[in-house]
Amino acid sequence: MDVVNDGCDPASGGVDCAGYCVGPATLSIAIAKGVATLTGEGTLAATYRILAEDNLSSGNFVSIGTATADLHGRFTFVDDDAANHPARFYRTAALGAILGN
Repeated sequence: MDVVNDGCDPASGGVDCAGYCVGPATLSIAIAKGVATLTGEGTLAATYRILAEDNLSSGNFVSIGTATADLHGRFTFVDDDAANHPARFYRTAALGAILGN
């Protein structure tokens, strides 16, 4: 069975940004030579904030940049600073979304 998420349901992580629905983005990470390349898939043409944190228990994610999805909803972000962090955790948030813990 296929499940379709239009991104508007707050229970599934969707938010309304500037009058259109932006669904949550899935994120995968590849690391090579100290550089982390994040590849995501979300809502087409939506802009996502890329957030990073070294320690999950602090919950203090900071924005390290943005990435805009193409017309297929795919985006890429390169974290050139990843080598300077012994551990780094990432998440995305739709630009304009209000972050909560």
